[in-house]
Amino acid sequence: MVQTSIPWAREEDWDQHRAIITELYMNQKRRLEDVKRTMAEDYRFYATLRMYKTRFKKWGLTKNRRPKPVFIQNGHLENVNVPARGAGSSPETSQRCERPLTAKKSSRITDHDSTINPVLLWPRPMIRAMAPPDFYKLAEDISGSTLAYIRSLSFLTPGSTTSGKTIAWPWLNYVTTAGTLFALGHPRRALLLVDICCQRYRSLLGSQDLSLLETTIIAILKFMRYGPGLVEAFIDFACKMSQIVLGISHPLSTLFQKYKVAGSGQLAYCIGTAIQYCQGEYCLGGAARPNVISHPMMESYGDMYSEMIQHKIFRTSLMLSELQLFQGYLEHHVQRQSASQSVLLEHVQGLQCRVAWLHFYAGHYEEARKVVFGMLRSPQADDRIITGCYDLLYDIAVAENNHGLALEMIRKAVEASVEAYGHTHCTTVRKMARLESYLRSKGHVQEADKVRGDSEIRLEQICEEVRRLRF
Repeated sequence: MVQTSIPWAREEDWDQHRAIITELYMNQKRRLEDVKRTMAEDYRFYATLRMYKTRFKKWGLTKNRRPKPVFIQNGHLENVNVPARGAGSSPETSQRCERPLTAKKSSRITDHDSTINPVLLWPRPMIRAMAPPDFYKLAEDISGSTLAYIRSLSFLTPGSTTSGKTIAWPWLNYVTTAGTLFALGHPRRALLLVDICCQRYRSLLGSQDLSLLETTIIAILKFMRYGPGLVEAFIDFACKMSQIVLGISHPLSTLFQKYKVAGSGQLAYCIGTAIQYCQGEYCLGGAARPNVISHPMMESYGDMYSEMIQHKIFRTSLMLSELQLFQGYLEHHVQRQSASQSVLLEHVQGLQCRVAWLHFYAGHYEEARKVVFGMLRSPQADDRIITGCYDLLYDIAVAENNHGLALEMIRKAVEASVEAYGHTHCTTVRKMARLESYLRSKGHVQEADKVRGDSEIRLEQICEEVRRLRF
């Protein structure tokens, strides 16, 4: 297996670069994001923001700490932090703290001519440790279980798993097709397709696909669009099925059980917390590698991030920075080892497509266009990536109110999808649904009706294929 991961900082790397990091962060007063970028670009030292924060806490590095407030009494500065009784204070200090203040208070009230100085009349109460609310504790538990599952993947042998290109991504594509059926007003057929996908999920669990967790998370986020009841039903099914297929004590079964406890109301927040917590592990090599590099089929609509952005799971700018860093490392790896170019080229194109979609979500339309045109000019561009490029150009044209260009791009997207996948494919039908919706919004009713009729015929063929299909 070709190693394509980022060389994340190890213990000895932190010790070697400690002086430089401390100089940048403490003495030069740079922001943590700037320190991270400088270390990556100038010293090839790669670490996530969470890694930096954990290391700073271990080193005792803090900035902008407020000094303790002081009060003036009789021309002398006195610290506000008067020791409380029993907190390591001497007997004399404890006796002073216990002296009654009534006489001093009454004399100040009756003596109107005296100068009143602000004094501390009682010791500041000690801050007691408080347990976090259940909402945050549950997110912390899910983050820990997610990390445990990701690390368990390293014990799998290469022959014990099935490639995500043959099982995971086609399964997720059928889940997305159910969403298309919902959008076209066929809820019964959509629910039937969801039920079929749930039954096929058992095969996905049995394959122990390395992208299983990522696929399941995206499916859950998509189900959230269709209603909380559907989300809870799928999680309950996945929880029971994972216990049957993998066993009750399996890390994934434990994680799904905590998903069930979170429920549809808290699940998006908990998943987002877990993704940020485990970001470094996701980018490690070996077993976790497919979690970074996905199948190009799913890049067409930016499916990897559209749901996550909608639920505010991560900051677009931060994820864009992380992906560009990984993309640069991967491209450098391809240039150094020409023998692996055919293996890694698809991965590079997939990451380029993700970067382009993130530029679009961040509102950087010109940057997104540059990335897209660069991919379209490449003679080795994957057909699936090309159809995704036209999708992105269509969305940019709609955002800029360039309706003529938008119609041209969505038509090209349909044609490219037919070339890449065929007429009776989920991705092609989804693009036809977008074309029909756009035509109808612009008053082209007859053409929209024709496109809808064709798409419904193909949807029926796809549903029939799914009924016969064995993953």
